[in-house]
Amino acid sequence: MFYKKDKLRGVAALITVISLGSLVFIISLSTAVVTFWSIKNIDANQKGMITYYAAYSGIQDALIKLERNKDFSGEYSLSINNTDDVSIIVSNTGESVTISSEAVSGQIYKRIETTADIDRTTGLIVPVKTEEVVASAVSSWTCGETVTFTYKGQQVTYGTAESQGECWLDRNLGASRVAMAYNDSDAYGDLFQWGRLDDGHQERGSGTTTNLSSIDNPGHNFFIIATDYPNDWRDPQNSNRWQGVNGINNPCPNGWRIPTKDEWEVELNSWGSKNCYGAYASSLKLTVGGLRDIYQGLVVGISGLYWSSSLHNNVYSTMLAFDCSSATNDNHYYIGSGFSVRCVKD
Repeated sequence: MFYKKDKLRGVAALITVISLGSLVFIISLSTAVVTFWSIKNIDANQKGMITYYAAYSGIQDALIKLERNKDFSGEYSLSINNTDDVSIIVSNTGESVTISSEAVSGQIYKRIETTADIDRTTGLIVPVKTEEVVASAVSSWTCGETVTFTYKGQQVTYGTAESQGECWLDRNLGASRVAMAYNDSDAYGDLFQWGRLDDGHQERGSGTTTNLSSIDNPGHNFFIIATDYPNDWRDPQNSNRWQGVNGINNPCPNGWRIPTKDEWEVELNSWGSKNCYGAYASSLKLTVGGLRDIYQGLVVGISGLYWSSSLHNNVYSTMLAFDCSSATNDNHYYIGSGFSVRCVKD
């Protein structure tokens, strides 16, 4: 959400004198265009000015570093109002430099950018343009609140739950409610083939086809039977599916993703008992939703099987697996199988 702003423009002829020991640097801002914004809300205006000056301090700090070293380039953080509350990126070509400084104060976020010329003869760093490019409110959403998103073409709202320092959806994708028991069928949810969209194939009663797909989006809602090695619904395989929040075919809400093998390992190690009872006792309330097999598309088993985004030898995917006697995170299985999906916030 962006604030409504009144924009007042002016050309500022500013000379900033920076003294470091016996050295005095004169930074000319005579050609800089400085944009000032007036935010309607008084409280927001105060926080906006605090954030603005924090971001501007990042610009000044980077200019000092460039005066000391004309070849300086890179990313670093600066503590102004809070620890590491300003992030600075310096991109240096040798003849010119772009500095981006971002700051957050309360719920206000600002980014200022400065471009400058580097005079190799005189040694001067001459800023030519300074502008505020972003001013917005920072979301105050916290884990435990709900998430509304589009799933299978319809708007749905899920809760969220914290576990081991990460935020997760409170149910499997496709589940109608949070689990009331480890074997609560209303909380089983859908069974995804690894790397596929929420195109309807994951519904437990969806139709089947033996025609493999040559593209990432098959364009239909059939569960694809994959009986031949490497038992993937896609031929040729594409190991870039489900890789991170921007991964191909990520079925999770915006800003959420499929968990990695390591994340499932941390979760498993937190359980009091390594079985279905420990899985349900965790704040994630995991269930024994079974699997959909690659040979006939049948839903079978009384076990919990959850995909990770991590691949094994770029052929199989790893997964969290448990029943009521044991649990493991070391297994890998055929990508064409149908398993449960639980999303984690990025």
